[in-house]
Amino acid sequence: QDSGNFAKFLTDSLGISDESFQKQIFTLSLLTILILLAKTAASLWITRRSLNFISRRGATLSGTLLRKILRKPSVEINSYSQQDLIYAATNGVQNLMTGIVGISISIVSDTFLLILLTLGLFLFNPVLALTTFILFSLIGTVLSAYLKNKAFKIGSNETLAHVASTDKISEVLSTYRESVVRDTREAYVQDFEALRTKVSNAVAKRTFMPFVSKYVMEISITCGAFIMAGLQFALYDSKTAIAGLAVFFGASSRIAPAVLRIQQGVTQTKSYIGQSQRTLNLLEAQSETVLDEQLIRVISPDF
Repeated sequence: QDSGNFAKFLTDSLGISDESFQKQIFTLSLLTILILLAKTAASLWITRRSLNFISRRGATLSGTLLRKILRKPSVEINSYSQQDLIYAATNGVQNLMTGIVGISISIVSDTFLLILLTLGLFLFNPVLALTTFILFSLIGTVLSAYLKNKAFKIGSNETLAHVASTDKISEVLSTYRESVVRDTREAYVQDFEALRTKVSNAVAKRTFMPFVSKYVMEISITCGAFIMAGLQFALYDSKTAIAGLAVFFGASSRIAPAVLRIQQGVTQTKSYIGQSQRTLNLLEAQSETVLDEQLIRVISPDF
């Protein structure tokens, strides 16, 4: 009944209630396609502008950080390894801005989309909307809780091994003659290979994590369909139940990817926090105002 009332309200609002059923379906389908295309185009434009803006701010932050470092006494500068400073001012800043801030913007966008989809589904069928929202929210929460701490640890271990491996190369090249005399070149190579193996393992784990979320979501949609079918046939007649089940599959094709992107965004953010931890520590150690000034620029609308 809710579905029928909403369909009648929609056709009356569009002024097509007196048209043939085929024309009503065509009009509603065309309207749906246009809305989805407009949403995709708007998301693409906003994402591109945001990433370009964040990238520029990242370059500014790198320069500001290096400027602050070079103004410090040599004793304080020498307390850090060269590779620590290089990584913090380059890859660390990139992970901080493009990774953390950029993904956070995408999470906000997908959350807004998820809310709109849920509200639209609620107007069609409140029971269906509530069940779908609880199902996918529960899946996303469980996945995020399970993976985010692992992502942070993996990101931290990857950064530590990467910096240590580059330190190892710098060390052997700066003491090359000594390594030849002492015949320690092979030992350096073995240490370097061990560190790069740790980096490769961390990258493999980080790359595999989104696949875990994807397959869990696919299984959940299949199981959710059975739950939804039971609820629909228990509460409504067969015609309404079949329509509700069809709507569930249609809504899932939009809601599930949005939930998946939000969950993966949270997980990736934790990973990037681990990778940019050295940059955050260095920013905090150098000056509290460095990060504050840059964050003010990040949220300014002059892009």
